Amino acid sequence: MIEIADGDSRVRVVPEAGGALAGFTWRGIDILRPASDEALAARSARGMASYPLVPYSNRIGQGLLRAGRRTHALRLNAPPEPHALHGIGWQRAWRVTDATPTRVAMSLAQVPDPDWPFRFACEQVIALRGGRLEASLEIANADTESFPAGLGFHPFFPAPAGTRLQTAWSSWWTVDARHLPVARLPVPAEADFRDGRVLDGWRVDNPFGGWSREAILSYPTHRTRLAAGEALDHAIAYSPGDGTFLALEPVSHTIDAFALAANGVGGTGTRYLAAGERWRVSMAIEVMPADIVGIADSR
Repeated sequence: MIEIADGDSRVRVVPEAGGALAGFTWRGIDILRPASDEALAARSARGMASYPLVPYSNRIGQGLLRAGRRTHALRLNAPPEPHALHGIGWQRAWRVTDATPTRVAMSLAQVPDPDWPFRFACEQVIALRGGRLEASLEIANADTESFPAGLGFHPFFPAPAGTRLQTAWSSWWTVDARHLPVARLPVPAEADFRDGRVLDGWRVDNPFGGWSREAILSYPTHRTRLAAGEALDHAIAYSPGDGTFLALEPVSHTIDAFALAANGVGGTGTRYLAAGERWRVSMAIEVMPADIVGIADSR
């Protein structure tokens, strides 16, 4: 584990556990849900504070990857989940390529295997700048052909009673019993946070489109602002609604996007990366005391 620090902020990075973050604190307060002891012992990113999503986000239905005119059967990597989940980065050890007191750079190289049939390289950078957490992912297609690609981040935010969320999105996808998208619809009242409201009891596991790329969570002691780069205009919101956490994931595409796009559905965020092409995305998480108004744009 590597710890970086800047001002009042501390971040713990676990390269060997999916390049995940074990925690992000500000003035001793958990800004992200801290990793559980079990997750640390097992080196399991799923129980961490945040982890990278590469080369796709969330679910590929039944593990059937639609790429051009071909369909590849991926390993179902998170049993009993009946789908391929969250890409491969969160389940691989990342190699540290550079580390300073405020920054960690890691790399991952993929060769074709049952988890992903294309060759690529990825770099992840985690840094603290002015106490603000900055994260980036850059993927390079090292294969001889293009392939569908998606990137994103999976941060978990504490959501105790009274937590207030303010964010905006223009659409949401309903999902079936398998948690795969069915229809893209206008945002219902229960998911409308444009003016900000308390999260209490909001149980959700849905993808959203037309996201503003910004969210503010307000607590009694502080406010946390999530800002995503321009490529990440989709979001996945997941919360059991029991006051434990809200996963608010800035991502480049919706759930099972590649299959939807192959079936002619628009607005999925599907992108093909050409051989040799590179693509970078980023997010920032900024914290301020609750009594200070205005958080500067960090995108």
